[in-house]
Amino acid sequence: MSAPVVKYQNIVVNVQVASNQFFFPDQPNLRGARIVGIEAQDEYILPICSDLNTPNVPILSFRNAFLTLIVGDVNNITRMPLQNLQTIYDGSNVPVTGRANQNNRDFNQLTIYWNKSYIEVPAANIPAIGTGFNIGVFYYDPVK
Repeated sequence: MSAPVVKYQNIVVNVQVASNQFFFPDQPNLRGARIVGIEAQDEYILPICSDLNTPNVPILSFRNAFLTLIVGDVNNITRMPLQNLQTIYDGSNVPVTGRANQNNRDFNQLTIYWNKSYIEVPAANIPAIGTGFNIGVFYYDPVK
């Protein structure tokens, strides 16, 4: 029997209202999927999100954003700094030059409830309406 294939899905969490909480859209392909890793890109790496229309959130919003992932009724990942999930860094961006992040692949095949999970920013760093957070998810299909 061969090993399962790791799949990838990109998610854009749109900023549609001036708020400090932005919930993930429903992810039918990820329902029951076993998450292996999550990555995020700031505007220096990806100025336009993967939908090719939405500008990425401003850098101050990104660097001050936190991710909350609902894993079950009791277990969850609360207020993880979003910038900790960056896997690529822009060498011209002096504050993060030389950083390398390998922790984006330590999710131990958790099953995440995406429609209950969200990104949060402080009131001083609320991004502009019409921007988005670009998130990538590595996963295995649900066990059948």
